[in-house]
Amino acid sequence: MAALGEHTGHSTDGACPESVEGLIRVLDAHDERGDRFRYPTEKGGGAYLSTVADLEDLYRAHELITGFCDAVYTQLEVERDLLDGFNATAG
Repeated sequence: MAALGEHTGHSTDGACPESVEGLIRVLDAHDERGDRFRYPTEKGGGAYLSTVADLEDLYRAHELITGFCDAVYTQLEVERDLLDGFNATAG
């Protein structure tokens, strides 16, 4: 979708608003490598060290990040459809 960004004047360089970066830091603080909540043991088979996780905060951060990503995706779809319509009438 990089070409879409070039045509619409919007950046698609992967930059996140500061608020989303903060939410990602919340998730990262609990699971830096993204494997603690996916696998029962560490890669070498050892148990994960104990952690205190506020599941409500983690859920809320995940929900907000997912909503942000969905909004970005929807916006890109709308812009793609507009660009496709423009190209169809110009061609």
